[in-house]
Amino acid sequence: MKASDLGAGLALCTLNLSRTNGPVLWISAHAEDVWAPGLHALGLRADRLLQASYRQLADGLWTMEEALRSPASGAAVLQTDRLDMTASRRLQLAAEGSTRVGLLLRNFAEHGPSSAASR
Repeated sequence: MKASDLGAGLALCTLNLSRTNGPVLWISAHAEDVWAPGLHALGLRADRLLQASYRQLADGLWTMEEALRSPASGAAVLQTDRLDMTASRRLQLAAEGSTRVGLLLRNFAEHGPSSAASR
């Protein structure tokens, strides 16, 4: 997403997350991408937030898939700049087989295909 759209995207994301139960796993490449007080100001309680960072996108995707399958998870967010069609399809299949909320935050500067059910 463009820097100018980031605030609106995060607000919509946290609105959806605030309606879920259980912990929220936020998965990003850099730990500093997530600022718990800012998400709290947007409606997501900081005590529900768990953070995971990845070095390789494959690790972030695996973490997201596992979070969607885990009964301990309430929701999961994957923040990434790139995602190919195969990876987005794997996430879509994991989300379809889950009762948890899975959200993907992508950078619009990196256009590419997606198999997401909603955009």
